[in-house]
Formats: sequence, structure tokens, C-alpha cells
Amino acid sequence: MHSSEDYENCEPPLPKRKEVGGNTEKVDEKHDDSSDDSDGYEHPISCKKCPETGQFVCESCDSNLCNTCVGDHLSDRSRDSHNVAYHRSFRKKMQRVYVKKAKENSDEVPVVKCIVDGWKMSGKTSMIKAYIDGACPDFKTIRPTTHEVHSINIKYQGRELCVNLYDIPTCEWYGDLRQLFFKEMTYDVFILCIPIDFVNFETEAKYFLKELHIYIRDPPPVMLVATKIDLRENNDKGVQRIPGGRNKHPSVADRPVVFLQHGLLASATNWVTNLANESFGFVLADAGFDVWLGNSRGNTYSRRHVRLSPKEDAFWEWSWDEMAKYDIPAVIEYVLKKSGKQQLYFIGHSQGTLQAFAAFSQNATLSKKVKQFFAMGPVATIAHIESPIKYLSLFTDELLFALLGRRDFLPNDWIFKVLGSTLCKEKITSIICTNVIFLLAGYDTSNLNVTRLPVYISHAPAGTSMQDMVHFAQMSRSGRFQAYDWGSPQMNRVHYKQDTPPVYNVSAMTTPTVLYWADHDWLADPKDVATLREKIVNLKGSFEIKSWNHLDFIWGVDAATVVYKPIIELIVKDLRN
Repeated sequence: MHSSEDYENCEPPLPKRKEVGGNTEKVDEKHDDSSDDSDGYEHPISCKKCPETGQFVCESCDSNLCNTCVGDHLSDRSRDSHNVAYHRSFRKKMQRVYVKKAKENSDEVPVVKCIVDGWKMSGKTSMIKAYIDGACPDFKTIRPTTHEVHSINIKYQGRELCVNLYDIPTCEWYGDLRQLFFKEMTYDVFILCIPIDFVNFETEAKYFLKELHIYIRDPPPVMLVATKIDLRENNDKGVQRIPGGRNKHPSVADRPVVFLQHGLLASATNWVTNLANESFGFVLADAGFDVWLGNSRGNTYSRRHVRLSPKEDAFWEWSWDEMAKYDIPAVIEYVLKKSGKQQLYFIGHSQGTLQAFAAFSQNATLSKKVKQFFAMGPVATIAHIESPIKYLSLFTDELLFALLGRRDFLPNDWIFKVLGSTLCKEKITSIICTNVIFLLAGYDTSNLNVTRLPVYISHAPAGTSMQDMVHFAQMSRSGRFQAYDWGSPQMNRVHYKQDTPPVYNVSAMTTPTVLYWADHDWLADPKDVATLREKIVNLKGSFEIKSWNHLDFIWGVDAATVVYKPIIELIVKDLRN
């Protein structure tokens, strides 16, 4: 570990000189953030004072930017205006406070050389702020004095890339670039600033640390700082809560926690769009449970990101793989922390069960936090799927992306709102609505309350990513419960350290599980359910429901009697044991 003498001439964060590979490199004065340039650039930005312009073009405002300025510009993109001066003045203020605190602590804690890896703002500024606020426990024993965000330009697949544009969690090029990050670094401590909140922090960090050990033979100590919210609505991860029902029950602190995760192209509204005595969310609340409703990333209620916009392809680069790996663990941790409980009951439908099977089979610690898992319309393999989704498998992945784009698929936009407010209300045209609803899941109007069609169609479909749909096409093509195929052995090795996507082993899941499945289900075909059932080692029950389809689990007029109340009875029985 370095002594304070080693850093006599160290500048505070954002220095005019920085160390690169042991040599000192002078920063271009044209881009010196300490210069007195408080007015910022004009809009759109054209880097007028920079020698090189036009290397990067902002999709939001058509600004032409050089490699050095583009980081500031993109970090401001989520603001109402591209106010570069705002962040510059903030960093200057942080610097002054940092220097003051560093002097106060100069005799109390040793200094270390650190490298901060992360998005430009969540790396530099957030680390300084974390040190000042005492957000990171390790900062009480050491003081970071020098940190860098690598901004070298490299050639990759014929493109020149500026490394500091790429964030640690899921981005297009990071998997290939991270080897370059680590090879030439010399440091005492690796500070990892992850732009997510405390909910996702440990989950994200765990996977990153595994990768760090792969690329660095003897990795140094790692300090972890969670900085911002990731892809979730508000500060509550897009989770909605029904703390109590109409009946008198104990205080919310004494109520068992039930978490509901919706299915493909859906949202949390699925659980509350029927009448109160027919909606599972309300039925559970009336029965005395503390009910939490999840929202999958990319749907109507979960479209926020710290730096990406839904208008960008990078925002949509995920499938249910990421939901299982990051989102399910994150929301379960969040719900347990907020409720003060050690375990919860997990109820999933459709893709909600798919995420759970993948998450619980991969994460034994997470699995133990679920007392029982109730899977309605359970999905793992889809080799026998009857849904039109199977026709996607006839096309190559690249052709699907070329035809349908790389962003969202079937969002709940104005077309569906018009359908809900006009066509669905008319008896003659309501058949259009029913066809839209049953398109992916199987047709059955006999168990549907047609008077609720305007409500259903105004909330569903709620959208997902095109990559998620391509993942389903891959599963239909292969017949396996496998991770997303990135298209080539090289890219799969980057993500999985093997040439082909790994297959999820449901047999490794120890969570007590109960299955509810339908004989007319187009998405969770009975043959696929039979295959799944054989692999579940802790199966507590498997119930077939005659003459039901995939959507009857959430909208069927008899769902409360056939499924909801039996599930409640099983939970109550488990609580008494």
C-alpha cells in the first residue's frame, strides 16, 4: 500500500495530469474541467473549441462531439437540457469538499492509489461523493487520492471506440472491452462504482467479481460503491404494494409476504384488472397478506434508466436472462428488506415462472428466501408451443431484428389505448379485442368477462424487448431451457465462457414448488409441463385445469375459485406447520 509521500503531488479527482501505465500524461487543456467555462456549450453542441469534431453524433439532438466531450454530453442527456456546465460546476464543488476532507483526515487514514471503473458520472463524481458522505464503509480506513476512468480509443471490429462510454452492467461492447481494461492496470485497490441502488448492489457485484478473477491473476482488494438506480421505475424498483385489504387483519408487519410476478408482454396490472373478488392481488390482500406486485423491465411501468433512453437500441439489450439473473434477486431482496421478513411466497405466471425457475436454479441463497413457489402456466422449455411465437423460430435471429427492430415489442401505445376506449366497448367490434388478447396465449371466450375487455386491452400488452422475443424463438428452435444465444461462439464465450449458451438445470432448484397448468394452454403446453414436472425435485403438487388457456390464470371468471383460493389454503397450511 502506498504512503502519503507517494501522493504529494497528486491532484484531487479530475486532475490536469493523470497516470497511465506508470507514465504521466498531460490532459489536453482544451478539455480541462478546471477551466472557468461555466456557460457550457450551445445547443446543439458542436465542440467549437475542440480540434476534432463530429466523431460521435447524439441521437437526441444531433450534436457532433469529439471523444473527450461526448461523455459529459451523454451523462446530461436525461436532463431537460444538455447542460454540461451543471455537471462541471458540481464536480468542482465536489473537488473542493474532497480536498478539505482529505486534509482533515490526512493524519488519520492511509492513502491508496485507486482506479474507478464505471460510467463517467457514476464513476468519478459518485466515488467522490461516496467518500465525502461516508457511503462506503471502506472509506473510513483508507482515502482514495488518484482515480482514473480509462478513455483510450481502441479499434474494435473496424470501429474506433471510446472506452469511457461503456458502463459495467450489460452493454453492447463491454464484454469484449473489459479484458483491455484489466490487462494494463497497476493499482492497490479496485473501486467498482455500480450505477444501481442497494437492492441490486450485491447481486451485480457478485457476478462482476467472478469476472474480475478471470482476467486478473491476483486481483487486489475491491471496494464496491452502489451509486444510482438502474432500470426501474422510481426508487422502489417498479414494485407496487397492496399492504392491506378490505377485511380487518393484523398490522402489515405481521402479515405474510406474497410476491406476484406477471407473464410475457404483461405488467403488474394483470393482478388487479378484474373485479375485486376476482383479481388475485385483491383476493390475497383481503385474505390478510402483504401483497407485492413486480414489473418486468421494459414494460409500461419499468422504463427508466440512469443514462439510456427507450429510444436507444442499448436500452433494450436484454431478455428474461437478465431478469432472472439481476431483477428477480433484486426485487426479492427489496421486498424482504422493506417488509422486515426473512422469506416470502412467490407466485408467478407465464414468463414470471420462467424467470423464477432460472433464478432459483442458479442462486441457492435466493432459493432459500422463498418459502413456496406457485407456478401458474409454468414455462421452461417450449418445444411443443402452439402460440404464434413458434413462427418466429422459422426466421434467423438477425432477420428478426432486421424486420422488427432491436427495441421494444408490442408496447402499450396509443393504438391499444384507442382499442380499449372505443372498439372494445362495442359488442360488434369487441371480437377484435379478444383476438388481440388471445393471439399469443390461446383462444377461449367462455371464461372471459367481456365487459372488462376495455380495461384489459388498455393495459395489455405492456411490451417487452425484441431480444426477449428472439430468446423465445431460440428456445422454440432448440427445445431447451437455455440462456440467450449471442449469435456466435466468440460472443458466447464472452458472456458464458463457452461456445454455446448454457442450459438451466431445474433439478438444482430446491424451492418447494406447486404447478398449476391448463390443457388448452398455447404457451405452456402440457407436454412441456410434463417434461418440467419430472425435473422439479421438491414438487409439492401439480394440478391440471381442464378447458383453460394461458390467460385464464389471470382473467378467468372462475380463477378465484379454481386457483386463487386453493393457493391461499396451501399457504395458510404451510404457515401453520
